[in-house]
Amino acid sequence: MKPSVTTRLSPTIYETLVAAASANGRSISAEVEKRIEQSLEADEDQKKRREAVASMVAEAQSLKLP
Repeated sequence: MKPSVTTRLSPTIYETLVAAASANGRSISAEVEKRIEQSLEADEDQKKRREAVASMVAEAQSLKLP
């Protein structure tokens, strides 16, 4: 069984969520879970991009140009 979370939403966010769930053929709960999953994946992707950029900057700074 999945853990349960209770939260409060503004009416605008709730209506947007209901519309998105309907458009995507999901329950509200499934829509919330999918959106959270996508958000967490985006956070991880952003972290990886920042690390890659930092690595490239460090490498560029270490180059000894004439």
